[in-house]
Amino acid sequence: MVASKSIHLAFSLLFVMTSAYSQSTDKIPGTIKLQVLEVRVLKGNEASRRAPHSPGTDAAVRLRLSNAGSDSVYFDAFDTPDNQYIPITYNGRKTGSGVVWLYGNDTVPKGNPDVELISAGLPTKWVILPPRSAVEWEELDSTRFENEQHAFTLFLKTRLNSEPIELVSDFFSPSSPSR
Repeated sequence: MVASKSIHLAFSLLFVMTSAYSQSTDKIPGTIKLQVLEVRVLKGNEASRRAPHSPGTDAAVRLRLSNAGSDSVYFDAFDTPDNQYIPITYNGRKTGSGVVWLYGNDTVPKGNPDVELISAGLPTKWVILPPRSAVEWEELDSTRFENEQHAFTLFLKTRLNSEPIELVSDFFSPSSPSR
């Protein structure tokens, strides 16, 4: 009798601990997507006009963050005075051992940037992405990465008080325009 009560108590505690853990571990709903819509080579002086301090930046990547679900999510964006919130993203490349995020010294592979590092210390804001809505924008890349597969990452929250979750885009080739 004592043994069965002990076993019952042990399973009850295990269930409570498992439930508490699963509630604190947020996952990105399958209804949230970060898609690469288009990759295009910048023509004429568009590259130097759009990225004057980044020689070699000559590709524009059109991204779309969409929420097909029934609950809002939040994306991290720079806090701008004109309320034109564009998600903060980071570029990475596909390797045999996963994604290597390109920041700092490009010759030193690093793990994915955390939410603090990705904003470079600038003020940010968690912006709501309502259900059945999307935001589109362009990021810059370079065709000099000829045979590489790249992706962008951003951070989401399922609730304002939850931990940020990284969302990675589709992979694409910056040297292969899609149009």
